[in-house]
Amino acid sequence: GDVIRLMNKYGINILIANSKESMCIVKKFNKTLQEWSSIIQNAVDMRLPILE
Repeated sequence: GDVIRLMNKYGINILIANSKESMCIVKKFNKTLQEWSSIIQNAVDMRLPILE
């Protein structure tokens, strides 16, 4: 209840998966996004080009 109200207050949409397959797709996407964002952040932190 409280989390949903807080999200709604800031205009954040909450999507609810209807199947295990949907949940797996979202988990895989989030994992991939986390991996890529951490690579980019590390490159920025070290001030190196992203491809090195």
